[in-house]
Amino acid sequence: MKRFWVCLLLFIVFASPLAADKKFEKKYNLKPIVDEKNGITWYKHKEGTQGGVKIYPYIGKRMESGETFLRMVIIYYGRDNIFVNEYIFTVDDEEFVLKPRRTVETVEMRESRSRRNTADTGSMSKGLAEIYDIAASPEEYAMMEKICQAKTVKLRYNGATGYLKVPVHKETKKAMKDVLNAYKELTGGEPIK
Repeated sequence: MKRFWVCLLLFIVFASPLAADKKFEKKYNLKPIVDEKNGITWYKHKEGTQGGVKIYPYIGKRMESGETFLRMVIIYYGRDNIFVNEYIFTVDDEEFVLKPRRTVETVEMRESRSRRNTADTGSMSKGLAEIYDIAASPEEYAMMEKICQAKTVKLRYNGATGYLKVPVHKETKKAMKDVLNAYKELTGGEPIK
């Protein structure tokens, strides 16, 4: 009988954080991705990173220290590169201009929608993606807060070989709001209304 109580106590001690994590993930519709090598759990929105999404935030949490940080991805999809040199967001009546702080990664998109170049698989090409993935600055964080609360948001990709202007859809804004609120909960901030 003593063994039963010891096992039950161990189960409660170790299962409680797992249950809390699952509740947190469900609350904000997050999908955890564990990076054992770097000791980080990444939290991405289950729907907010799929298909034609042009911008999304995601959260990193170091397993040992619990340090939490926010990243932002902006993606251009097309048949050809435009070599993006600035992103212009029109958020309701306000304009935000972002110039890449690091090199934008170009990836050939395949049937699998993988971010990896899978040239050796023989899959047919579905075009190109220019992916800008960075740690979000305070200014970028503030811009994302405004995006997720705005009625209309347009994104213009200005590139060396042309430009493209696209809307940021309400599903993207909802997913962004979920991730930002999850980040605020992890860091002790007030949620976005």
